[in-house]
Amino acid sequence: MCCLPFCRTQSQMGLWESCLHHLKSLDIPSDAGDVRSSTNANLQHANIATIVKNKDLDSLIKFGGVPGIAEALHTDLEKGIPGDEQDLNFRRSANPISKTEPSPTFFQCLLKACNSYIIFLLLLSMALYLGFGIKKEGLETGWYEGFIILVAIIIIVVCHSIRDFWRETQHRSSGKHELSEKMETVVEVLRGGSQKKLSSTSDIVLGDILCIKRGYLVPADGLLVPGEALELDGQSESIIHDRNPFMFYGAKVISGNGRMLVTSVGMNTEWGEMMRKVIQAPNKTPLQAQLDKVNTWTEIFGLLISILIIVVLFLRLTLENEDDKPGLPSLKGKPSTIKDLMDAVKRIIVKPTGQLSMLITSLNMLLVGVIEGYPLVIIVSLAYGNKKALSGNALVKELSACAILGSATAICTDKIGGLTTSTVQVKTCRIGGEDINGDSVIHPDVIDALCYGIYALVLDQENPCGLEEEEVVSWAKSRLGMKQDILKQSCTFVGAEELNSNEGGSQVLLRKTRGNETVECLHWKGPATTILTQCSSYYDSEGKKKDMGEKRMDFEKFIQQMQSKKLKTMAFAYKEINDSSEENSLILIGLLSLRDTDWTETKEAVQACRNAGVNIKMVSSDNISELRDIAVQCGMSDPNSLVLDGNAFRNYTEEERMDRVDRISIMGNALPSDKLLLVECLKQKGHTVAVIGARTDETPAIRQADVGVTMGTWSTKMTKETSDIVIFDDNFSFLVTIMRHGRCAYENVQKYMQHELTMVIAGLLVTFITMGHSGDAPITAIQLAFGSVIVGIPGGLALLTEPPAEKLIGKQPVGQGGKLITWAMWRNIITQASYQVAILVTIQFKGKAILGISPKVNKSLVFNSFVLCQVFNLFNCRKLEKKNMFQGIKKNLWFWVAVAVIMGLQAAFIEIEHWVGGSARLNCAQWGTCLLIGMVSWVIDCIGKFASDLITHCIGSISRYTWV
Repeated sequence: MCCLPFCRTQSQMGLWESCLHHLKSLDIPSDAGDVRSSTNANLQHANIATIVKNKDLDSLIKFGGVPGIAEALHTDLEKGIPGDEQDLNFRRSANPISKTEPSPTFFQCLLKACNSYIIFLLLLSMALYLGFGIKKEGLETGWYEGFIILVAIIIIVVCHSIRDFWRETQHRSSGKHELSEKMETVVEVLRGGSQKKLSSTSDIVLGDILCIKRGYLVPADGLLVPGEALELDGQSESIIHDRNPFMFYGAKVISGNGRMLVTSVGMNTEWGEMMRKVIQAPNKTPLQAQLDKVNTWTEIFGLLISILIIVVLFLRLTLENEDDKPGLPSLKGKPSTIKDLMDAVKRIIVKPTGQLSMLITSLNMLLVGVIEGYPLVIIVSLAYGNKKALSGNALVKELSACAILGSATAICTDKIGGLTTSTVQVKTCRIGGEDINGDSVIHPDVIDALCYGIYALVLDQENPCGLEEEEVVSWAKSRLGMKQDILKQSCTFVGAEELNSNEGGSQVLLRKTRGNETVECLHWKGPATTILTQCSSYYDSEGKKKDMGEKRMDFEKFIQQMQSKKLKTMAFAYKEINDSSEENSLILIGLLSLRDTDWTETKEAVQACRNAGVNIKMVSSDNISELRDIAVQCGMSDPNSLVLDGNAFRNYTEEERMDRVDRISIMGNALPSDKLLLVECLKQKGHTVAVIGARTDETPAIRQADVGVTMGTWSTKMTKETSDIVIFDDNFSFLVTIMRHGRCAYENVQKYMQHELTMVIAGLLVTFITMGHSGDAPITAIQLAFGSVIVGIPGGLALLTEPPAEKLIGKQPVGQGGKLITWAMWRNIITQASYQVAILVTIQFKGKAILGISPKVNKSLVFNSFVLCQVFNLFNCRKLEKKNMFQGIKKNLWFWVAVAVIMGLQAAFIEIEHWVGGSARLNCAQWGTCLLIGMVSWVIDCIGKFASDLITHCIGSISRYTWV
């Protein structure tokens, strides 16, 4: 609790004049005649902040300790700052809260979307359409096609702007915004001798005295006022006292009350300075950036083909002697009936000669060439894959997070990231109906009662603690802030007795001192099922005692759930002997679930990561010897790896850090800034980095990483909000499962992109060649749109939902420099596209002579063959490098469903088009021809892969022979 202020007063001017004395003690150059006092004050404030951020106790003592800092900041440790408006304005100007760059407005996103190669090419295409159209058709009707492209440009720009604006909004809301937005809470300060409440952390100013209580989050950097002690969770050094008074933003007070002198606020805190480096980081994930790159090149390719077609058509039309009148009708007058309107639309779309107008060709090219945004099937499949991979054991905030984790080449983790030397781990603590985590606020009386119950385990000298009890005691020290020396002074051990149960358990009688009173309490500890039957009431997290009643069923259900997960449950209860001596009158304090640490499972997980080409780097504030022990237990020890101190890494030159960063496996005595620096170096070296963290001061490194992960229930709220993946369990081996599914998701995206690119390239080239040669395309816009939809959506889902293979985890990761479209994929794309273009163009020009069919049947045959080639290419795309395309196909039921759906829809479309549009119907023999054309793609795929392997083998043999 905050002490009442003294009645003593001190002149504010006198305090400001004392600054020069302390400036000299820090060897800050000053010139009383030339340098203004405000400049000196700013320099001093910067040095004070440096002392705190570096935890420089020697400089703090030299400065005069916390009282000296308070004097330099013109703060009375008992009364706080004066708090008048002039004083507050001066303090805000001396140490302003840095503002991050504001989010771009929608209009700015709109301007950015207009500045792209795609828009330039579309504008060029629009100009060509307008020029050629007006020249050929006249001003009255020649502007139609150009206007359609203008509408397409507007749609694309608006869609891009909405997408970018949404991304930026998500980017800012995911943790990369101001500190004041991260921690909006009521804080108590001393100003002018009285305690005041501030509604926002942004109202805190330099020199404020904050009243800190159990459960509070530290809202700034500062120093603990002497004579008090706190325990924090969320920063590396948890015990705060006179010899370690340094407190940092975001840490949570888990024990004690006190006062803090504020030395830095806002983005000037240590956490804020680290986050400032991260705020400007790209807001696209690596997978998003790669997909955007592929989409952009596809758009450019499609638009270039479209422009070439327009040029070719214009040259053909200008060279030909046509007597036709302009094919596009005037839109003068308004259609009076629906029939008139339909006739007008028909006259616009079809020329009097029966040829498709350039309007349809432009729509055709825009439909195929311009791919706007991410395909819907990728989003749906990633969501489905994440749900299937995580099985309710984790939460993914970014859809592509699992795929990025699968591509990771380095994982940076603290020892709490699933790696520990403990033989038993406390998994869950339940008080009342609430599972306690790192952000829970528990009433002090409940914490004290639970600590006494746990401390009673070590008082019974006749029955020494086992490994299980020792872990519970260790957990209570780290999570509950239990102080054994304080408990020892406040209670006396009277006696202990084992419970009448085959499952173990004990009851310990303690004599406690409460002020001038002495109370005897009987503490029970044992199996949850045994202890629960003896309880008639329980404590909730607010410290209220409630009758057990129907709540007993909830506790029993919780115990059953823990037992179903093979976790052991332990209960703590007590009663005061003076109040009641009834047998079944215990008060339930809390339930713990414990799990035995399986080192075999952890070692297998670590070895699986190493086999997968993923380097695990343990970065912690603990000493190196303890981290070495964990590395040995987990199988991380490597004689060729580098073990170093965080201070040494910090003092390396940039060249030295880059030379050694790949070899680092353990970094002890590391600051949060050291972990952030390590992540930056790894990314500069081309690594895809995953960071596992639980404390608030680790959030900058989590945000800087390509994918951030937090594990266990004891992670802080801010860490969970910042991470891309939140794993409810702290089992390190679950990361391997996510990595395997992530690699599968990435490979499935590659399969889908290979299939889509093949279809786009083949469709564009067939249209370009046939339009350039004869001025007519065999595949209409409606047919191409329908084929793209029925093959792209069901077929895409079939490829994107391929189950993961065990061998995937043994492959090397893609990494940051990996390409989404690999050489093997380009080989497959070129092979299949070349075959499809060759066979379809041949049928278009020679089908009538070879097959003896009519022009209408020939067109239907070309379209049907094009669709069936895409269907059979789905089988080829299942294996990017292997020749056996049918391997594991039985495991994916959705693949067969997709093939059946596509074939059924295609057959229905052929019949409907014949009935509505007058196209030709295909007989059984012609369908067989189309199926044969599609099946030949299997042979082409095998030949292409075999030839590629043969060439690679020959080149390798020649290289080895030349070397020898």
